Amino acid sequence: MARKLIWLDRPGDGSRLKLVLNSWILCTVENLAESLALARALGFDERRFFGGIGARRRAVGEPPGRSRAPERVDSMAPVGFDPSTDYPLGSRRPDLVCTPAGTPLAEVTLEALRAGRIGGEELRVTAETLRRQADVARAAGRDSLADNLARAAELTAVPDDVILDLYTALRPRRSSAAELDGWADRLERTYDAPLVAAFVRDAAAVYEERGLLRTQREHAGAAAV
Repeated sequence: MARKLIWLDRPGDGSRLKLVLNSWILCTVENLAESLALARALGFDERRFFGGIGARRRAVGEPPGRSRAPERVDSMAPVGFDPSTDYPLGSRRPDLVCTPAGTPLAEVTLEALRAGRIGGEELRVTAETLRRQADVARAAGRDSLADNLARAAELTAVPDDVILDLYTALRPRRSSAAELDGWADRLERTYDAPLVAAFVRDAAAVYEERGLLRTQREHAGAAAV
C-alpha cells in the first residue's frame, strides 16, 4: 500500500517514474549488500553500520519517522530475542524462523520441496517473523519501515482475494467514505487487523481532503453501465 499519491503532468509519466524509482531501489540494495560484505570481510559488526546510518540521518536533521504502531507490536518479541543484535534473523537466529506450519528454516530446502516434504504454500513468511523484523527496524530507528512490516504481519491472516479487493477499493475514486469505513470495520472485526484498518481510515481522510472519494454521481453512473 502506498504512503502517498504523486500527481504527474503527462500520460505515461507514472510508468516512467516507476522505472526510475525501481532502478534507484535496485542500485540501493546492491550498494547495501556490497557495504555489508565489506563490513564482514573487515571483521566489522554490520549492526554498527546500520547504527552509523541512523546517526548520520539524525545529524543532518532528517526528521524521525512517525510510529503509528501500538506498543503491543514491540511487546510481542519472544524471550531471548534482541532486535538490536539478532539481525539478520536467518543467520543469527534461524531458530526463530519457520514456515506457517512450523517447519524450521534449516529444513526448508529445494530437496525437501522436490521430495514433497514441504509444499509451495509453506514458502510464505509468517506474522511472527514480520513482527520481529518490525522490532528490528524500530530498534534501528526505521519507524516507517517498522509500521509497514507490522501491517504486513496483520495481512498474513487476510485471504489473497480479499487483499486484491482492498487494493482496488483503495484506488482513487473507487470507494466512498462509507465503503472505506466498512472496509476498516471488516479488517478489525473479521481479521483482527487494527493497524491496516487505521491505514484505511487515514487514506479515507486524505481522499476526502483531496476530493478523491467516489461521489454519488459516479456511483450512479457505474451502476447504470
